Amino acid sequence: MEQGLNPEFLRSLEAVLEGRWASRIMLIVVIPVLAIAAVVLPPLALPERILSAGYTTITRDGGSVLDPDGTQLTIPPGSVSGEIQVRLSSTPRADFLAGTAGDAQIAEAIPANLEMKSPLYSFAFRGEKPQTVTISVPIPNDAEPLSTLDLYAWTGREWQWIPRTIYPEDDVVETTLSSFPQAVAVVQTAPMVPSISAPLPAGEALPPEARDILVEVEAQALPVQSDGIDGNATVSAASTLLEQPGEGTSYIVLPTLSNEVNGVLRSDLVNNILVSDELRANHIDDIVNLTVQEMYPGINLDYQGLPPELRPQFTDFAAELAAQLHANHKLLAVTVQTPTRIAEDRWDTGAYDWQALGQAVDTLKLPGLLRPQAYRPGGEMDALLEYATNLVDRYKIQVVLPSYSTDWVGDSVTLRSYAETLQLLSGSLILSEGRDVYAPGEEVTVQLSGSPSSVSFDDQIHSYWFAYTDGCDQRTV
Repeated sequence: MEQGLNPEFLRSLEAVLEGRWASRIMLIVVIPVLAIAAVVLPPLALPERILSAGYTTITRDGGSVLDPDGTQLTIPPGSVSGEIQVRLSSTPRADFLAGTAGDAQIAEAIPANLEMKSPLYSFAFRGEKPQTVTISVPIPNDAEPLSTLDLYAWTGREWQWIPRTIYPEDDVVETTLSSFPQAVAVVQTAPMVPSISAPLPAGEALPPEARDILVEVEAQALPVQSDGIDGNATVSAASTLLEQPGEGTSYIVLPTLSNEVNGVLRSDLVNNILVSDELRANHIDDIVNLTVQEMYPGINLDYQGLPPELRPQFTDFAAELAAQLHANHKLLAVTVQTPTRIAEDRWDTGAYDWQALGQAVDTLKLPGLLRPQAYRPGGEMDALLEYATNLVDRYKIQVVLPSYSTDWVGDSVTLRSYAETLQLLSGSLILSEGRDVYAPGEEVTVQLSGSPSSVSFDDQIHSYWFAYTDGCDQRTV
């Protein structure tokens, strides 16, 4: 048998509820709390709606957000495991540069060599960080020339170049990133003052006339001497290394660390280092310690002939080395191998991941193509540079051009020094006057005879060339 509530208790409760203080509590506390809860909690959830204004919810199936001008941010399927809220907004270029949009500090941080061409596109997200985002921006109307157009992102501290691909047929610039930028802008780049660096073989002296025109000398005096398996140092200072220049000089000396030992590529030593975490760490320590102890400004890493399957290991090695050198205020340059063209817009770069290396190093040294015809307008060299600047900040790229003449027979080439090239002609030079002695300043007429044809000038590549016969072979220099 159920027992009802105690009548005495009910009378006491009624007295409390009807009391003066109880009514005040109901009016001041309980009713407002209930009203707030009704607004905050579903189905209204007003604060959540206010905070989410302008955001688009994207699920693990992927999705996009669009700006009215056509700019699009896409999160591909599988880039998030749950949901993410994304917002895309744009600030007109004039307002942004004038500082009237509240971004004056960001506008002032744009480097002097960059000219902003697009609005500022800002991004925000709430929730899980996506693994991959793709951003597509319309090419601005006054952005020509497209070959020098770039995409920069604001990191919160500085403007940073980001990889991009230009699609003229679609009139867009596109980038795919593994991080979520705060903002991006399309910029036109200005050319830097041309500079020249040059290699210096071990034991050679730098010619006096070169000291005023070079900005960098790569002293080729540091071969890899061990893989470190036996506990020996992998590299050591070379006594023949050119001394660092004194104050007032225009160049620095950057030692080149190479896997070429006595004319032989010792890729086996580097391969052993790359496949072992321990040996790789030891090699990095050896390089950094050498650079610091000898007070080198940095190092130029020139490891050639690496197998493509070691591409991830070499990338990790270069990134780790760059981080440690930068921590000691040193530079890292990496010389890559000449790539092979495999499609109109694609090149096989072998063991060298240009995009990843470009993010880590200070300079990427790119060997130029040997065929003179490659340097004609719209030729292979233009295609290679377009490919390279899609992946690497153009201000980090140094094109390595041979100072030798190229002597071609079919697809085979022989590199010849300037003296050797002149020697090919010297046996066929005739002084028309037939004299042995000439006065200073006197005009001398020289004629070609024998097998070489006349020397011609190719005005497309701005280079001289001639052909000659060597036995049965027709050769072109």
